[in-house]
Amino acid sequence: ENGYIQSVPWLLSNKELEKAIELLNTGYEKTGSLQILKLRSEVQIAAGKADDAIAGLNSLEDKDESIQLLIAKAYAAKQDYESSMKTLRDSIMQDKARTQSYISLAGIHAREDNMPQAISVMQDGVNANPDDVKLRVTLAGYYERAADIDNAIQQYEAILVNNPDNLLANNNLAALLSDNRTDDASLKRAKDIADKLKIVNQPVIQDTVGWVYYKTGNYADAVEVLKQVVTAQPDVQVFNYHLGMAYHKSGNNAEARKYLEAALASDKDFPGRADAETALNSL
Repeated sequence: ENGYIQSVPWLLSNKELEKAIELLNTGYEKTGSLQILKLRSEVQIAAGKADDAIAGLNSLEDKDESIQLLIAKAYAAKQDYESSMKTLRDSIMQDKARTQSYISLAGIHAREDNMPQAISVMQDGVNANPDDVKLRVTLAGYYERAADIDNAIQQYEAILVNNPDNLLANNNLAALLSDNRTDDASLKRAKDIADKLKIVNQPVIQDTVGWVYYKTGNYADAVEVLKQVVTAQPDVQVFNYHLGMAYHKSGNNAEARKYLEAALASDKDFPGRADAETALNSL
């Protein structure tokens, strides 16, 4: 089994998909290995032979989640999204603990910009698996895309009940609270989270920390944190924007201009671009 599987990466790197499929056909015939069948299906999908992948996978009597996901992927490769969604719904009906099936099904709805349906699928997933962090994070992300900030916040808070140190939930919750709430309790919650995250040496996390400090009026602290963020990743527009705004509120207009101009040097959009332009024009 391992010999067949280990031979495939070299063939794929040389774009020899047909040879890889032939090799895996032989391997599957000789061993009946599920791993070889799954790898063959992936290569068939990549080679534009989704029907062959579906036929091979459907020959199995017992289909676990990984097999159903592959069948759904093959249908999606053919742009047969109805069959892909039906496969995923069937997978969930077989076992409501199949968390990736919810995520994949919701993802198809989201790609079609059907956010209410994507959210509905993820709500079902969370209701069936309330302790699954990945499901709640995915649902929170869809709530954010739908501009339903209160429900997004609720999901992150629910994660932190049992996972108080979850970095992603803490980071996103602090950002949402500071960007969308103005009451003292919410801003204090965001600041407390930021203080806890300050030891995490990741630019994205530190950017959130600095921006929370900015949003809560701690401009000197914001400048100190955001300077390090921009030093680490000087080409990220939103990081320059945040540092420029922190300098602006601190009264250092020369530095504010420098970083706001850096943020606006590219035509690419970013959250806060209009505010950056307004602030720059006011200097």
